[in-house]
Amino acid sequence: MPLFLGITGVNEHIELVFNAVLSNAVVMLRSQDRKMNIGIYIYDDAEVLDFSGPFEVFSTANRLVESDAFNVFLISEKNTPINARGGFEVKAKYNIANHPALDVLIVAGGVHYAQLENSAVIAWIAKQNSKGTFEQVTHAPGAQRSS
Repeated sequence: MPLFLGITGVNEHIELVFNAVLSNAVVMLRSQDRKMNIGIYIYDDAEVLDFSGPFEVFSTANRLVESDAFNVFLISEKNTPINARGGFEVKAKYNIANHPALDVLIVAGGVHYAQLENSAVIAWIAKQNSKGTFEQVTHAPGAQRSS
């Protein structure tokens, strides 16, 4: 079942994100012999730390436990580069139409007003939500909209 996390300030919430996912991951990974797919949705004007922080946490967790338990990747709406806050350009590995099945969806915080009006993205988040029980762990307007 996917877990949905809305991120608005990684500095304040990174421990909460890690703890929420890690406990579910341990249970899931012990009962199934596979990696946990963690998708981080990014968009123009997303806060860099809000997607790079969780990415680094799960990448580091793999290294610390000497395992590849977490398959963490970025997802964007299309296959085009994203211009995050401060002009940071990044290209997601997947788009909303071609990503692996998600166990966790993290939506980065940022200037997200356009995303709230983007019917394709809202429908995609709703589709992910219909696949399992999502849990909102922060005050993220984008996450609230999808509930």
